[in-house]
Amino acid sequence: GERAAADGERVLVGDRFPGFDWPEEEFAAAVAHELAHNLLGHRAWLDRHGRSRSNVRRTEEEADRLAPWLLANAGYDPAAAVRMMRRWGPDHGGGLLRKRTHAGWDERAEMIAGELPLIDRARASEGRADWSRYFRRETGG
Repeated sequence: GERAAADGERVLVGDRFPGFDWPEEEFAAAVAHELAHNLLGHRAWLDRHGRSRSNVRRTEEEADRLAPWLLANAGYDPAAAVRMMRRWGPDHGGGLLRKRTHAGWDERAEMIAGELPLIDRARASEGRADWSRYFRRETGG
């Protein structure tokens, strides 16, 4: 398929996923987004709270925001998550057919960018981007 997805334990990437043609750090950002779903326990959270549009959207936004933290810890530029969203978004995340479970790609890029100063501050004070200490959860785990 053309998608990347999280199943609660693994990140699955379809053989026609467009990210294979992207710069490595942007592909890593897509994988980080899916990994974030697993790390944050979103599948189990949705099982407990229901898969309403607002709940799914909340988990998507939370995974978007955690992705740059994961990139920073993997040695990538955390801003690659913003670049990935800007590359992916215009072709896959907007218009009349946009999934209402996801914010618009431009809003998602802004949310991701909002994490970058937090990552910079964490790195400046501790020398690393400790997401478990500084990341603000929306789903409560």
